[in-house]
Formats: sequence, structure tokens, C-alpha cells
Amino acid sequence: MRQSLVPALIACLSLAACDPAGSAYSDGSASGSASAAAIGAADCGAEAWQHLVGGPLAPALELPYGGPKRYLGPDQSVTKDYNPHRLTVTSTDGETVGRIICS
Repeated sequence: MRQSLVPALIACLSLAACDPAGSAYSDGSASGSASAAAIGAADCGAEAWQHLVGGPLAPALELPYGGPKRYLGPDQSVTKDYNPHRLTVTSTDGETVGRIICS
């Protein structure tokens, strides 16, 4: 019994030491880690579209952005690949814009 607890304990401690990139999104700020700093210094121009946040989703999905873009809907799984040039539009209810970020 004791031998099976050791690997589980090591795995838990290893995961506790991680700093996932997703933590930078929790409150909308970009501070606290190297990955958060990279998100804050993103280069997709998301700040130009912040006036759409809180409004209807349709105009945000039609943004005239020449680079890569993606839409993340409610409860949608997301990969953790980071692309500072990708414009990401998120929605928590499928009808309104929640965030527009570079990721």
C-alpha cells in the first residue's frame, strides 16, 4: 500500500509546481509568470477590438483581421499552443463576446 502512495505523491507535487499559461487568463490581467508576460506583450492587435466585448457575438466573428483567428465557445476544449499573432474571440454564453485576446 505504501509503495503505491509514493508515485501518487510525487505526481501531485510535480503538478503543483507547474505554472500553466491558462492562469494568466483567470482575471484578465497578464502578470505573475513568464507565460503571462508573453500574453501581455502579444502582437495581434486585440486592443483595437475591445469595444466589442460585452456586445453581440456576430460582429466579432466577422472581424477583418488578416492573421489567424479562432472562436472559443462555452465549455469548449482548448489547446495550450500559444500564437501571439492569433486573434481569439471567446464567449461564455454563445451570444455575447466575453474576451478578445491574442493567444
